[in-house]
Amino acid sequence: MTSRSESFSSRLFSNASEALQKHCSRSKSPYIAGVSGGVDSMVMLHWLAMNEKYDLIVAHINYGKRGEESDSDETLVRTFCSEHHIPIRVFDIRKDALESTGKHSALSNYKVEAVTGNFQEHARTIRFRFFHLLMEEIDAHAVFLAHHHDDQIETIFQKIMRGAAVERWQGMKSFDYPWIRPLLLLSKKDLLEYAVKHKVPFRTDSSNLKSIYARNLIRNRVFPQFDSYYPGWKKNLMRMAGFGAIHQDLLDYTTDQVTEVRNRGGTAVTPRDFTKLKRSRWLELPSSLKLPVARNWIYRQTGFIGWSRGNVGRLADLEHVQTGASVSISDHYYIMRDRDYFVICLRATENKSINDQTSARFRESAVQGKAITADTTQHQIQLDKIIDIPYKIWGCEFSESIYLPERVNGILQLGRESLPGTLIIRRWKKGDRFQPFGMTGSQSVADHLANRKISADQKKEALVLVSFDEKIHAVIFPYTVENGMIGTIAEHTRCHSPGQRILLIKKSDYDK
Repeated sequence: MTSRSESFSSRLFSNASEALQKHCSRSKSPYIAGVSGGVDSMVMLHWLAMNEKYDLIVAHINYGKRGEESDSDETLVRTFCSEHHIPIRVFDIRKDALESTGKHSALSNYKVEAVTGNFQEHARTIRFRFFHLLMEEIDAHAVFLAHHHDDQIETIFQKIMRGAAVERWQGMKSFDYPWIRPLLLLSKKDLLEYAVKHKVPFRTDSSNLKSIYARNLIRNRVFPQFDSYYPGWKKNLMRMAGFGAIHQDLLDYTTDQVTEVRNRGGTAVTPRDFTKLKRSRWLELPSSLKLPVARNWIYRQTGFIGWSRGNVGRLADLEHVQTGASVSISDHYYIMRDRDYFVICLRATENKSINDQTSARFRESAVQGKAITADTTQHQIQLDKIIDIPYKIWGCEFSESIYLPERVNGILQLGRESLPGTLIIRRWKKGDRFQPFGMTGSQSVADHLANRKISADQKKEALVLVSFDEKIHAVIFPYTVENGMIGTIAEHTRCHSPGQRILLIKKSDYDK
């Protein structure tokens, strides 16, 4: 007969393994486990430690907010990792420091801003920034997080109470790259029973017992009352997540009916492929569907979800906007009407170093809805804007980092000092030439792509990174070639020493 704890382990393993097999292809890269020292993350860490298939490194943040208690949490996690021979990285906010590994790291210069507003929101921002930087440093596969079923219920409840759109009621996903949440099907009670059964050490955060934050108030006061008045309410609330998923499916189906797709890869169409919203079809929708469908179209193209009432009000103006005119939806995006289509545009910021002729050309392109739209022939990338926030365009992610010689496949590392302040990414064109890394002479981009065995029908999807004088700094392939290369840098952008500032380029779609 199967014991309860064995059943728990089986469900936990099945949940995590299913997500990994479905969504992850790499097997040699390490995984990060976010561990606070509480029962949730310690149970997750214990299970992962017992499962030798995962190459782990633990990430722990000491916020210092609870003084000696915070230090005791760190000690507990360190001790467990030492006993099980698991590497650990600790970030102490009070010291604004990360323990050194002897390697150059983007984390070395990571500074924490002073707390403003809600501390939990501030801590969450620090936590996920830390995870992202650590992932970049060690080329990690993904990050394990210890959210469980009770957390999921709280998340859905708060979304409903805050008036989130129905499609946002779905809550957290077991796998949402780069996050893996293997505990989502398990309750807090399950975790406590597992900890007792397997003698898993853990600590209780005393601040969780104080109802000073919204989530604590819900957990400590509201939900216990629900248990008395609405038996079975948790199952009913989880049904809301199902309704959210159904609503999302309906939105996706309807959005597909009013958009036209330009598929870049020549393969199956995905939401990441560029789409234009056909105005006449959109206007035929029932009035109650127009704005939700427009929001969904925008989300599928940009990931933007920060809707305010003002944003929504401006979006309603789409019905009346004239050809060539636009409607702003955020600080970064606006929608332009091009006859019977709407296209999503990225704001272009004037750079003072651009000569007047070039600036005029870009202003003219903007007026025509070219050069800065999602269907553009080129985009501007301002390097001083990506120091903290990576920039994503056309399946590529651009960020600033530190040169690591051992980091080779799946990325491009360009010496930052050899680059101008503003670059342009565009499709390559006939006549483009550059000097590939390691070569003494120049080569046409067409020949270079042919030498890299890029198929003829996909050559047109290759990109070049150029400055305003049309000097090519890198060629980006339409897909990762067999040796793991995503492109080729120019000889003049090569890096010379570890720790050198670089422009890091990688594919933003993880499964490609």
